[in-house]
Amino acid sequence: MLKKSFSPLILTTLLCGILLNSIILAYAEWSHVQIKHDDLPVFKDIYFANRQKGWVVGVSGFGEDGMVFYTEDGGSSWEQQELPANVKTLSRVFFASPKVGWAVGQDGTIVATKNGGKDWELQTSKVGNWLFDVFFINENVGWAVGDTGTIIKTTNGGGRWNVLYGGKPGSGVGEGEIKLDDQGYFVEGPAILQGVCFVDENTGWAVGQDGFILYTTDSGKKWKQQTTSIQSVLYSVFFIDANIGCAAGEDGSIVRTTDGGTTWKSHQGGGDPNLLEKFFRVSFAPKSQEGWVVGTGGTILHTTDGGENWEEQEKLNYEIKIPGGNPVRKKFSQELTSVFAIDQGHCWVVGQDWVFKYTK
Repeated sequence: MLKKSFSPLILTTLLCGILLNSIILAYAEWSHVQIKHDDLPVFKDIYFANRQKGWVVGVSGFGEDGMVFYTEDGGSSWEQQELPANVKTLSRVFFASPKVGWAVGQDGTIVATKNGGKDWELQTSKVGNWLFDVFFINENVGWAVGDTGTIIKTTNGGGRWNVLYGGKPGSGVGEGEIKLDDQGYFVEGPAILQGVCFVDENTGWAVGQDGFILYTTDSGKKWKQQTTSIQSVLYSVFFIDANIGCAAGEDGSIVRTTDGGTTWKSHQGGGDPNLLEKFFRVSFAPKSQEGWVVGTGGTILHTTDGGENWEEQEKLNYEIKIPGGNPVRKKFSQELTSVFAIDQGHCWVVGQDWVFKYTK
């Protein structure tokens, strides 16, 4: 259920070097964090290992070169970290501890670090197609999903990745229908898996094209399909515990389960194709009912009851001030691609070359 909320606005003054304009951002409890770089990076994902140490990944605005930025002071300052040669767009980043992390992306790329990103090394994914998400349950056991129904897994921190499904080398957008065996287990497809989440070493979910949701109880060896009313792409999935989880995607889609996916209830747009809004990422604070969803048009939704109800946060306002003229106020409407909550009082969102921090 969607509710409008209009919280008090906090004004953050920013300087813009274009035409001597200054931009004032106003967002309830949100503040702008600036990462300056000549390549005008496009940010795809953000992850914080604690309140101070965090990473943003994406791609250069002038090509396909992957980029990583790091902060150790809660976002007050950022520095670019060096990646191996020829690493392209990075879609997702995940850290199992402040030192050990991975990022995945274009052409089956996986890069990993054991020292907080001072050094990033390539890992062999054994696939050539795009990897859209990565999740680790600890420093050793993790999974990544992507195009052509790809699911890969490691049990030694990425020293060796095993292809469980899909993974056609060098493939582009996958083709073909979803295939299940006589017992309902996943065989191959769909074309794209966009998100993955586990609650322990055995129990996890993956989501993707056509509202497809897969469920495993044996660490990914076998997956069964779970049914929803959604036929739109689901981009992200997050489980608070083994029972309560949410997935979000195209056409304003949010689906929620309270029984581990046995049943999924549609919330928000319900997969209405008349809605152009896309939700790219859902995130909950650890061991909490408080979560966020972000998407197109600068949309941020917030829940405090585990996704039963969602409130749309008032959109970001900004004023363009021209010397000698009257300020012009506009609504922030750029795409927000990811959100990450480190706890109930600290959350981050990214999109284009914007990074915002939520505190309360």
